[in-house]
Amino acid sequence: QKEETLSAALQSRIERLLGAKVASWRRVEGGYTPVLRLLCQTAIGRFFVKVATTPLTSQFLHHEIRNYKLIRGDFIPQLVGWEDDANAPILIIEDLSKHHWPPPWDEQRVALVLAQINTMHNTLAPLESFAEAHPPLGRLTSAVFWGTVPARPSTNRASDRARFAGAVPPAKSPFARR
Repeated sequence: QKEETLSAALQSRIERLLGAKVASWRRVEGGYTPVLRLLCQTAIGRFFVKVATTPLTSQFLHHEIRNYKLIRGDFIPQLVGWEDDANAPILIIEDLSKHHWPPPWDEQRVALVLAQINTMHNTLAPLESFAEAHPPLGRLTSAVFWGTVPARPSTNRASDRARFAGAVPPAKSPFARR
């Protein structure tokens, strides 16, 4: 069986953005789109990296990069770097995988989350509405898409990734086979 490796071109782009050599990486599974998710380890730390893989995820990532540049607060991961490439943008944020992710919930954790939600709601940023930011979704509105998440949180990711995969495959895979 051949081992999956990061393409030299993509690794170089990530290293340029981080200002450090990627010593190791692993693919991060999950999410609701087919964007490439990586956890990259360098001498200066560990970082979460997202790379667009389809025209639609490229549009999504362009908007996400814009939002990370506009929003500041303790309720959002720290923006480390980005490359707003037309076809395969890259977003790098702080790695939060070592943090505690409930459940279980206790009163103190609920109070902390509610305080952060309140802070987030009181943060001003010139953001577009969902419909303005994602016109290619057509009839698929945020209520339709996000309304499915609580209904089937553990079963809908694969079908949602397929829905957002887009009709055009990426020109070249970010992975090379050895």
